[in-house]
Amino acid sequence: MFLLSASEKKFFSSLTIISIVLHILFAVFIINYNNVLDRGIGTDFSVIAENIVTKGIFSKDGIHDSFFRPPLYPYVLALAKVISTENYGIIITIFQAMLSMICSLLVALIALRVSQNRKVAMASFTLYLLHSKLQIEHLAERETVFFELFLLIFILFFIKNRLHTKNIILLSGMAGFAHLARPNGFTLLLILIAGILVSKYMFSYQLPAKNIFFAVLVFCLINLPWQIYNYTSFGHITLSSSNTNGLNLFKGNDPVIQTIYPQVDIDLSAEYLKKEVLPGMDLVHYTYAQDSALRSRAVAKMIENPIRTLGYMTGKFISFYSPLYVPFGKGKVELVGNELRVTDFRMRLEFDILLNFLQMLCVIPIGIIGLIKINFRKNRKTRFQFFAILLFVLNTSIYIITFAETRFRLPFDSLLIISFCIVIADYYKQIEWKPRQQRVKHD
Repeated sequence: MFLLSASEKKFFSSLTIISIVLHILFAVFIINYNNVLDRGIGTDFSVIAENIVTKGIFSKDGIHDSFFRPPLYPYVLALAKVISTENYGIIITIFQAMLSMICSLLVALIALRVSQNRKVAMASFTLYLLHSKLQIEHLAERETVFFELFLLIFILFFIKNRLHTKNIILLSGMAGFAHLARPNGFTLLLILIAGILVSKYMFSYQLPAKNIFFAVLVFCLINLPWQIYNYTSFGHITLSSSNTNGLNLFKGNDPVIQTIYPQVDIDLSAEYLKKEVLPGMDLVHYTYAQDSALRSRAVAKMIENPIRTLGYMTGKFISFYSPLYVPFGKGKVELVGNELRVTDFRMRLEFDILLNFLQMLCVIPIGIIGLIKINFRKNRKTRFQFFAILLFVLNTSIYIITFAETRFRLPFDSLLIISFCIVIADYYKQIEWKPRQQRVKHD
């Protein structure tokens, strides 16, 4: 599958050169004009990484152990800080630009394998690089580019014509590392298990059930050290790779917090949480007890008014697939009595936001149509559709229950871009074929 013909090698050599040049320029721009872009500098990841290097503890406050963030990205940042404390920002920007470049080539390769059309691959590659918010997110101090890299490698192997046990192990490994990058990485394992169960309908042969055991085993082994740390430090083992499930569930279902969503960042509700919800709550030293209390309150609010909960879910579904970036703007959030009010609100109207809006306004609806278009052939396109549909269903379910923002969808946009390009290519193939057919009949 990965052996390229001579012409394909030439094609991908050209794409590689283009991607390298563009990512060098983009990295230089980010390094020199860091203050221009909202890149997430000074995030929890950076604080935890600093404590790993200086105090040898995975912690937000430098005193207590933390399970607030998945471990992969803080440790990557910590390694960059070890190499150079003063220039770690430059190091991590260059490294993430390299990973982003690899992602762009993987998108082109997946598009080529699914469509067997070099024009589709080129179009997917181009639209991917033009996805301004995704490219900025790739170089932010966040885990997005790592999660997407594991996701794209997973897709590339999942759509192979034949899967062997060693491929299952590799796929499970990618799912395991994705889970250490983002708490929803376990959805890749669920998709892999589903693929094994229905392999007869996608691959023309039934994969042995023992592959499910291997898939689960490898995933668990990769996540075992982190879960051991979780158990020895806090006495818990969880499906998630962080302990913010209750917090996110509460943010997405509390009527007061919902008054500022999706206008501004939902995390600006921190003062309300500390003063009105759990007095004395410490988001720096965030505990399982606090998260459990918030989870119980969130579930109670959801059950209390099912109609309201359904309305919130509908709004979050729209936000997740909105072509306009969510949150819509920036502003200050003030706690007035027991209510939250947004002041100094400014709509996001930057050039990259508007460019991304126009692009995704076309890509999202047409890309979704392409994914749900029934294809009964047992080929790579079928497996790509199967993977993408399950991926969106599982992750949409997570985010409409908790809360949705555009950055949560960004790693999945590559699938919509590929699907969009295939739909457009198929459409032009049809309108080219019809006139020719008519000419033949006329002659």
